[in-house]
Formats: sequence, structure tokens, C-alpha cells
Amino acid sequence: MKSRPFALQPAFHPAWNAFLDALFPPRCAGCFEWSRDVFCARCTLQLRPIDAPLCESCGAPFDPLAYCASICVQCREKTPSFLAARSAFHFEGPLREAVHRFKYREKTALAARLAPFLAQTMARDAALSEFRPQALVPVPLHGARHKKRGFNQSALLARELGASLGVPVAELLKRTRDTPPQVGLNRKQRAANVRGAFVMDAARSDQKGARILLIDDVYTTGATLRECARVLKKAGASEICALTLARLK
Repeated sequence: MKSRPFALQPAFHPAWNAFLDALFPPRCAGCFEWSRDVFCARCTLQLRPIDAPLCESCGAPFDPLAYCASICVQCREKTPSFLAARSAFHFEGPLREAVHRFKYREKTALAARLAPFLAQTMARDAALSEFRPQALVPVPLHGARHKKRGFNQSALLARELGASLGVPVAELLKRTRDTPPQVGLNRKQRAANVRGAFVMDAARSDQKGARILLIDDVYTTGATLRECARVLKKAGASEICALTLARLK
């Protein structure tokens, strides 16, 4: 499937845009220089969208000169509970700076500017473009981390995406343990780290037949999304896909 280029304009009403620009001149989400677009021209050139060839299951990018299968080794060894996971960009350069500014510097307005990239990724991917979710489910933060940060970045992205797609956001999952970072752990350790860390909201534990799109900011190792999908599948969800803004590798 031929890819369409990302459109870098934020999806706001022109009059509202003009009003906001007058009060707060827009800045590049990457370098923070003045820019009407989400990323300035210099940062746009540094963005690396994730495109085919990639694993049809988890979305892991393949080396174009070396790939020889449609499914990666990890997904062949253990099929994930989700049908397909996709990410918009590699987690590097200006995109990495934008995510860090969004998460750790309380620039929550970036959710509205970055979420359109999720919609564009859905539209340009063969698997997700045919998927019709009934709900968007953000990956939850542990209560202590949510209280400290003041917001869940995945939930903010899900709300913006849901508004553009006309799909409701349902916070079905709860995080019972504040797990250590996955980076540096091997595959078995990653799975063990998040095993049992997520449960269904008691009031919404029956999701029989539901089609769900999981939303997160960064696909780090895949263990978190796999565990969330497993819990949702156990609750009766029939089809689950996952979508993130960036992928670490």
C-alpha cells in the first residue's frame, strides 16, 4: 500500500487558530522555535515515520534489504493478543523532544497537535484503516504516578483522537503496580515486570465482543501493550489493535 505523506498542520478551526496565534505565537514541538506547523521545516526533515516493511502483527520495522517474512520472530514465538500494533514515528530527534516536553514539562496542549499523527497513521496503514473500534482505551498510569504528573498523557492523546474519529474513550483498565522501566530488561523479564500489573475496571469488566483500540504514547518493548491486550481479551474483547505516537525500536 502506497503511503501518503504526513500533513503537519494541526486540526483546529482557522478562526480559533488565528486567535491562539495572536495570544501565543505557535512554536515547533521539537526545537521550540517559532513555527505555525507542528514541527518547523528543519525538524520535519528529521522525523522518521515508520512505514513498510514491518511486522504485520506488532509493527516492528524490518530492514528493507533483509526482511523475508511478514511476522517478526517475537510474534512468531508468542502471538500477541492484539491483531496489530502500529506507531507513527521512530522515538528520536524532534519527536522525542516533543514527547518529553508533553509528558515531563506539562505541555499538555501538545496532545491536540500530536494526536492528528495518530489519525494519519491509522488512515495510511492497511490493517488499521479497516479497523472500526468501538472504543479507544488509553494505557493507564499507576495512581501514584498519575497524581504526581497530574495527567495521563495516553488519555489526553486518546481524547483528541477520539474527538476526531467520533469514537468514545473508555478508561477500562487500571494499573495496580507502579512497574519499573522496561528498558534494560530481557524479553522474559519485561513480560514478568508487567504481568498482573493491569486489571479491568470492576464496573466495566464485561467487554464481550468489543472492538478496542489501545492508545499509548511510546511503544518501548511491547510488553505493556501485550499485557493490556491480554487483560482486555480475557474480559471478552473480540478484536484489539494498538496505536502509539512513537516506537523506541
